[in-house]
Amino acid sequence: MHLKVEYLQNINVFMNSYSQPENRLTFNFLWLVQYLNDAKFIKFLSKIDNISNLEPINNIKTVFGGGESNPDGALTIRLDNGDLFTIYIESKTYRREIDINQLKRHLRCHVKSNDVLLVITPRDSDREIIKNMNKSSIVFITWQDISSYLEENNNDDILVENFIEFGNITGEFTVMNDVETKDLDLLINWYKSKIYNRFETIFNSLALDIHDIFNGYNIKDETITVVNHYGRQGVEFHFKDSEYNLWFFFGLYYNEYDHLISFVNKDIPDIAFFIDLTHKGKNKDKIDNDNEIIKDFRNLEKFGFRCNDNGNLTKNRWRLVSYQKSLKDFNVISKDILKSELENILKIFTENSVCLINYM
Repeated sequence: MHLKVEYLQNINVFMNSYSQPENRLTFNFLWLVQYLNDAKFIKFLSKIDNISNLEPINNIKTVFGGGESNPDGALTIRLDNGDLFTIYIESKTYRREIDINQLKRHLRCHVKSNDVLLVITPRDSDREIIKNMNKSSIVFITWQDISSYLEENNNDDILVENFIEFGNITGEFTVMNDVETKDLDLLINWYKSKIYNRFETIFNSLALDIHDIFNGYNIKDETITVVNHYGRQGVEFHFKDSEYNLWFFFGLYYNEYDHLISFVNKDIPDIAFFIDLTHKGKNKDKIDNDNEIIKDFRNLEKFGFRCNDNGNLTKNRWRLVSYQKSLKDFNVISKDILKSELENILKIFTENSVCLINYM
């Protein structure tokens, strides 16, 4: 059950003026907890079961200040029997590590016998630090744990979706681990290889051939740009008179945070072909109800395409069709290899998309 509107005015996420990332993240988190006011979620956070199911939040306090100990916030929670207890919050982003002395001050200055100190970080390795403190009043959880819980239990709520997107885009929900010797070796080799510059050269060269490739399949593109954003690096093609405002992307798909489309092989980027909508999917409902386009989708899926009617592929509603091939399946990446790959994709697409091709 969500909190009443007048209660929401207690903390308004759109009035958030925090510039420090840690405070901004905590404030947005507290706002979401307040908005949901859900006993199940609070039980998940606090590991306490006897929480009232009817609007369990009694009070919320944001960032403390001016004292010997200043937690990042506090939730006063109502139990089944009407008693109250407080969840004090200490949250960390990937920029700052746990300070054991700080946690001890929180326990000494604030946490009473029935209270809980909730420590949230992006590092799963911090779990061992909390365990070694041997304090039953401390509960540990990662931001990724919270994100996964929300995706599983509240994935139909647009504000929850926005919070998860905020955490993914800012990197706050990425699980952070120590950088070991093997990681440093990879990092050094990556910098020395100048791999993104090499990809950019390849895509710039490929872009010069795009008009001829498209003309060979009677596809009339309007603009062609080489991009590196939203987790993808490659070539975008936009169409002047597309009824559904469709556009293509072809290139390296290296981060799932925006598209929310899984890689072919976990954690390994793909060479990908995407058909997307502009205007953040405002025509998506029309496409979901266009039987001829749905028929095209089913035809394309026989050849390895993945289609997003009714959100089957991704919750990101302006992603429509994808065709992906893992980098593991390539021995070399060159302009000629990618040109051949794109031509094969377009051949399959044009031969098996009777309706969708007409909306280009």
